[in-house]
Order: sequence, then structure tokens, then C-alpha cells
Amino acid sequence: MVEIYPFRGVRYNLEKVGDLSSVVTQPYDKITPEMQEGYYKRSPYNIVRVILNKEPGERRYTQAKEYLERWLAERVLIRDQPAIYAYYQEYQAGEERLTRKGFIALFKLSEYGDGILPHERTLSKPKEDWLKLMRAIRANLGQVFVLYSDPELRINQILDQQISGQEPLEAVDEFDPGTVHRLWLVQDQRAIEEIVKLMQNKTLFIADGHHRYETALAYRDEQRAQNAPCPGPESYEKVMLTFVNMDDRGLTIFPTHRLIHELELPELTPEGLEQRLREHFELERFPLAAAEEEFLRALRARADEHAFGLYLRGFENLYLLTLKDEAVMDELVPDRSPEWRRLDVTICHWLILGKVFGIAPDQVEGKIGYERSAQAALEAVRRGEEAGVILLNPTKVEEVRRIARHGERMPQKSTDFHPKMLTGLVLNRLCSAEG
Repeated sequence: MVEIYPFRGVRYNLEKVGDLSSVVTQPYDKITPEMQEGYYKRSPYNIVRVILNKEPGERRYTQAKEYLERWLAERVLIRDQPAIYAYYQEYQAGEERLTRKGFIALFKLSEYGDGILPHERTLSKPKEDWLKLMRAIRANLGQVFVLYSDPELRINQILDQQISGQEPLEAVDEFDPGTVHRLWLVQDQRAIEEIVKLMQNKTLFIADGHHRYETALAYRDEQRAQNAPCPGPESYEKVMLTFVNMDDRGLTIFPTHRLIHELELPELTPEGLEQRLREHFELERFPLAAAEEEFLRALRARADEHAFGLYLRGFENLYLLTLKDEAVMDELVPDRSPEWRRLDVTICHWLILGKVFGIAPDQVEGKIGYERSAQAALEAVRRGEEAGVILLNPTKVEEVRRIARHGERMPQKSTDFHPKMLTGLVLNRLCSAEG
């Protein structure tokens, strides 16, 4: 059973910090050194000083604690009365203006398979770092983004009713200036009870934030083992999640394209490449000089046909590849479910990278890069910075659901849910009994 709770969120005091946009950041794992430097300059209260400050070694975690406690003492950060938080993100998706509607609440932590399912693999190093930070600051800072199914949009309707006529807290996304993040407190007890009840029998699918969720589980287990006291409703038995309805058309997944740093077959000619590809793919050539937009439109139009774009450094043509027969994947990956074998990212890694270019799926680290923008990926190859690029269509929401229900996990960078959720809009301070 899914158990969710309102909580006493910690938010920035706008009388102290001014513009909310100046103190929030992109998710921790998206922050480059250049972005970190920019956040430091934006405001002395930017949340980057807590999630990713500049101090070396273990000092980073003690410094994070000092910032957080000082800001609480100085009322730079203030605590709300119990609420859930409506979190709406208005953004541009192609030619459409969409709004992704969600809400932030606490979730009683449970192991995977007990009401909540992952869909991607995680790495140990980010979890070790995040756990050290949690030990120091005792708080949930970043959002764990989860999906649930509500085809009748009942929860969204409750949220819409509750925020009607209320002024939101608002931040503009510096990474994507067309995206506006809006937050409202929902404190009506009847509305909260209705949402809690509607969520009880749902299954949750983690969209983004697997590392943060698994770190919260590890922290909970540590605290249990120590019999640590935990006053207040914001217990280490719970974690802050953002819940989004996967049946709402405001949900968008972007593709993540694969950059090939160096060709395993450096002497490959156009003729040799085409011969290799034709074994498993239908081929269509697009002259590089004039056909990029037409090529990208053709790729998008074949989103249901296992279609891929391919461009190699020094080649005159862009290639549109369409898989001839899915059965080849049954031979390549016999120990996985049919749904997993038929994911475009699986076909990309096992068939194109593995069979055509000799880069085995377990050897991609350091050989493959990732890029959201198709145009930027093509330009990187044109400039000679990359040896090649494989362009993909986006993973579908239904594929995420099916793979998670099978208990499987997609290859890394299979999904890019857009837009990202900002860090710093609301925090959850754990085990704190103060007002």
C-alpha cells in the first residue's frame, strides 16, 4: 500500500532572499563546475552551498550542515505548517506549451516491489556521496520524481481546485528559460485526505531520482540500526517525493542520443558501413549538406518502427536505419523479457554499438557520451569532436511502466523526463520537533 503524508516543508523566506529563481538549482547530478560557480554568484543563499559546495573532502559535508543550520536560525529558511505542495511546471515541448502537474508529499519508505518500482540502474559513487550529505544535514533536499496512474485525472482536479485564485511561489528555470516552476501550499484537510486515499492502491514508478531514493533507504536502515530517536512527523522512515500522473498529457520524455567518441573500426568506409548495416536494417540516405531537418522529421515520424539516425565523422550522408526483424534481439539478449529486448535503447546498445561497431554493452564507459539535442550531437560530429552519433526516438511512458512491472531496469540514460525538477523549492528536514 502507498502511504503518503503532508509535512512541514522548509522553504526560502522571500523577504530575505528576494527572487526565488536566484536560490534554486538544477538537480545535484546535473550541476557542472561552471554551473556551480554561477550559482555561487547568484545569491549568498543559493542552495548549491548545501547540496554541492566548494569545500574539499569531508569538509564539504560539515560546511553544508553549517549553511543549513545558519539559514534556519536566521529565518532565511522557514518551516510551514503541515501541507502537501502542488508543483506545476509550464514548459515548451516543440511547438506546444504544456504544463506538467504534480504534488510533493512524504512517502513511507519501502523496498522496491512494495508499492514502488525502479526503471533504471544506479551507480554506487553518487549514492555514497549523497549518503554522507544526508548524515550531515538530516534532510531531503532534491526531489525524487515518481509516476502514478490516474486516467480520470482526479488528483489533478483536486489540485486545480485548491490552487485556484492563489498566488504561487514562482521560479524561472535558468537552464531552460522557457520553463516556469510554480509551487502552492495545499493545506485543506479534506483535500489532503482525499488525495491520500486516492493514492493508497497506486503503484509508483521512479522516473528520476533513483540514487536519492536508494540513499534514503540506506539512511533509514542506518538510523534503525542505531535506534536513533526521531521526533516529529518528518521521520527518517519517510522520504519527500514529487508525484506526477503518467496519464496526463503534460508528461514529456525526451530522447538521449549516443555519441561515439572513437570508432572501433577506424578504417570503415561508407560501402563497408552500409554492408554491415543492411544485415539488420533498412537504409535511407540523406545528403548531409541539405537534409538535416528532413532527416530529423523522418526519424520522428518512425517513432513506432525501431528507427535510428546515424552520422559518422567524415561521411557525406546521414543514415536513417529501420530495424528489419525484432527476432534478432531474441538471439542477442535471450535472458531478458521481450519488452526489454524491444526497447530502442537495447537495440542501440546491443545491435548497433555492439554488432556494427564492436562496442559491447558492458564496455561503453568512456567510449560513449550522451546528448539531449540532436542538432548539438550532429554538430559535434561535424566539428570533429566526436567520431559519430546514434540518434534515438524517446522512450515511451508505457515502456517505462512495463519494464518496471517486470522487475527489470533499463540501460542508463534511457529516459530524459523534461523538464527537470528544481532543488530548493521545498526541503524536508528530518527528525526535527521545532515549530
